[in-house]
Amino acid sequence: MDTSDSYGGIMKIDQEQVQLMKRRGGVGHDLSHIRPKGTPVLNSALTSTGVVPFMERYSNSTREVAQDGRRGALMLSISIKHPDSGKFIDAKMESGKVTGANVSVKLTDDFMKAVENKTLFRQQYPINSEPILNLQKISMQFSFGPRLSIMPGSQPNPGYYSGIQ
Repeated sequence: MDTSDSYGGIMKIDQEQVQLMKRRGGVGHDLSHIRPKGTPVLNSALTSTGVVPFMERYSNSTREVAQDGRRGALMLSISIKHPDSGKFIDAKMESGKVTGANVSVKLTDDFMKAVENKTLFRQQYPINSEPILNLQKISMQFSFGPRLSIMPGSQPNPGYYSGIQ
């Protein structure tokens, strides 16, 4: 498992982010490597909390680092293949929850074909290797509706998210 998926690895990334932002740097994190909610972990919690708590952590750290009223710039992304991608979008849509970050969902051609054909799209973790989760449990049809808007070459409207591959 990727060491950046460990709690210590996530804290290290957060600390590095703060150091960059206090020097007026912008930061981007792809959260596709973080275990989805409910995945077994080797600690007293027994299962992962998923990406949303870490979105909140990175967002809060960004808001805390202010330079003359200017907050740091943070972009969080996730692959549409990740089982928590829907929760990722919902977290940004919830008022006051992830206010220190912009978000982007990385779409794939396979996802777009599934949307066009109104067929199932398989999510898995890890996203680019042999899955360790029960795919029957996480295979689902997407109906993002107004939550996801693809606007190539234009600025997304507030509350909408553009996807890039």
